[in-house]
Amino acid sequence: MPYYQTQKTHVPCTWGGIHSCVNGMSFLLFALIIFHNWNMSQALRENFSQNLKKLRQERGLKREELSLMLGFDNSYISKVEKGKVNITIDRIEKIATILEIPAEFLFKK
Repeated sequence: MPYYQTQKTHVPCTWGGIHSCVNGMSFLLFALIIFHNWNMSQALRENFSQNLKKLRQERGLKREELSLMLGFDNSYISKVEKGKVNITIDRIEKIATILEIPAEFLFKK
């Protein structure tokens, strides 16, 4: 039996309100999947924030100017560039349109 499967008897696991393992998955495997997804989203957020700041500076734009062009609050742009907030797909598309780049370019490493 693979290490991530439990025996046929149900063994409940609890973590952050999760009361049972999905499809017999062990708690450890579940936690590793959550951690991996969290790390991936952190890396994407860091790539996005670094690329946005670099592109803004390459175009000679101040944060205030970019925020006015986008219709976003200046403090929001600052938080995005520091990787402190999640940004919606709609806002990513708007930024890409204003900067005249494909949206996926903002996520490249």
